[in-house]
Amino acid sequence: MLWKKSLREALTTTKDLRDFFGQDFAQTPYPILIPIKLAEKIRQAGLDSPLARQFLPSDLENILTKGLRDPIGDLSHQKNTCGVHRYQNRMLFIPTTHCPVRCRFCFRKNILDSADGPFNAGATEDFFQYLREHAEVEEVIFTGGDPFILDDQKLNLYLESLAKISSVRYVRFHTRTPVVLPERITPAFCQLLETWQQRFPVITVALHLNHVSELDNEVEAALGMLRKTGVQLLSQTVLLRTINDNVDDLKNLFMALTNLHVRPYYLHHTDQALATEHFWPDLTRCQELYHQLRRHIPGWALPHYVIDLPGGGGKINAANPAQFIDI
Repeated sequence: MLWKKSLREALTTTKDLRDFFGQDFAQTPYPILIPIKLAEKIRQAGLDSPLARQFLPSDLENILTKGLRDPIGDLSHQKNTCGVHRYQNRMLFIPTTHCPVRCRFCFRKNILDSADGPFNAGATEDFFQYLREHAEVEEVIFTGGDPFILDDQKLNLYLESLAKISSVRYVRFHTRTPVVLPERITPAFCQLLETWQQRFPVITVALHLNHVSELDNEVEAALGMLRKTGVQLLSQTVLLRTINDNVDDLKNLFMALTNLHVRPYYLHHTDQALATEHFWPDLTRCQELYHQLRRHIPGWALPHYVIDLPGGGGKINAANPAQFIDI
């Protein structure tokens, strides 16, 4: 399939980067994965562009020592090898630790690939058994890694298993795939989603993108195909220093998403993962930025600005950190 071929041909080494971009890049302990079409967009945008800085390795990853291996407490709320139960009525399902791209700011960058990694995507039966024993879980959130790089057959198998558990009513996918590997959104894949959309009251696809430059005609076509399946389309964006921490970039992104019938839902203050300090914006400055943003876009296009508390304590309202919110 075309999307699998794209993954096989992706840039995965510093040599690949040098050959493609014509300059040397830092060797870091963290994997590189950039599909060729995305690499072409980066080359066109420039190596100092917001697009490039999200995906190209930096020597800062080797020398910055602040941050946490597990900044939002996945491990303290892990119940089995592929399940994290942080909120009472919903649970994370991690059926893969692989992604279609490697983001340099990823909050799981220190646990997905470590030799003693905590997640085993091949051991899913314990996860489904846990759901059968915990009827309070109404929503299952596919994450990872990125669940949309699983085969259609594998996704269908997991959805069949969930459909047999009467307490599970809602399904959500957290994904970057339609943005960085839009060829994955095939007619067969969309038919799968449309079929299961009729079984569950709501299936949600939460898209991760941080800058309007990530959108192009192919991405917009993929989002249009997803929209026709009837799934609910939301977005989540990470607030990143020097990439999107200004009113214009955020306004342009959220309005572009709104025009594509994607509801901006989360604006995450950057999680303080180890080796990501160069992406951390100043909270006070970003709170002011968010209040300015309110004056530039309508309320229905404004996402929740949130911080995930270290240790897995949940999300708080970043615009007013004294206000705890469970969203």
